[in-house]
Amino acid sequence: MLIAPGKLTDFCPLYLQPGSGSAVSQFDKNDVEAIGLVKFDFWAWPR
Repeated sequence: MLIAPGKLTDFCPLYLQPGSGSAVSQFDKNDVEAIGLVKFDFWAWPR
């Protein structure tokens, strides 16, 4: 998850796979942090 102080598209390019409702940043984690965005990784563990 990325958090930006405004519209995310103002800070980095996004990719939306056809048929999917999830956008993906075109920057890797180092670039995202270098431009000042907050990045969180959420991991799900099997029960």
